[in-house]
Amino acid sequence: MNSAPPLLTGLVVLFASLVVGGRWLLVNETSTDHLINRALSWDIGSVIGYAAAASLGHPDLGQRVFLAIGALSLSNSFGFAALLGGADPRSVRGRQRRYDAFAASFGGAVLICAAAEEIGLPLHRFVDWERMAWVVVYVFLAWTGLLLVRACVRELRWAATTMRPGWSCTRGTPRAPDPPPVCTA
Repeated sequence: MNSAPPLLTGLVVLFASLVVGGRWLLVNETSTDHLINRALSWDIGSVIGYAAAASLGHPDLGQRVFLAIGALSLSNSFGFAALLGGADPRSVRGRQRRYDAFAASFGGAVLICAAAEEIGLPLHRFVDWERMAWVVVYVFLAWTGLLLVRACVRELRWAATTMRPGWSCTRGTPRAPDPPPVCTA
């Protein structure tokens, strides 16, 4: 994560912040829009947290801060995927509060373990907490991806059953288009 030049990282974060700010102002009507905006905002926050810790000379702490703050982005992405996957849109706020509470607890645990490591407590000798935290993140990423794939397949199936000009309703295959008109002079 520390291989990109700071100037490039700063420009990318600035551009992403402008895009997210524009989304908050212009695209924030539905629950889906709100969840996407929150996820992108937490993404930017996690990169800024990493950059701040790394610039103070603690790149390992920066990666752990990235993991802790990024969990909140993942909770919003998961909420978005659940909504697309068919979750009840009327209960978005309550469900999202639960996802956010889990992510905040996870992030807090990561930050506590990271602080303990920074002050010299060798937690990694007893348990590989950082690897376990990343496994939890990967499980939720896979689950989010599965929900998105399921929503996409459902959408494709629905689109295939709708009647469109030039398509046969009985077989779902395109029929031959009508021949173009012949113009003679």
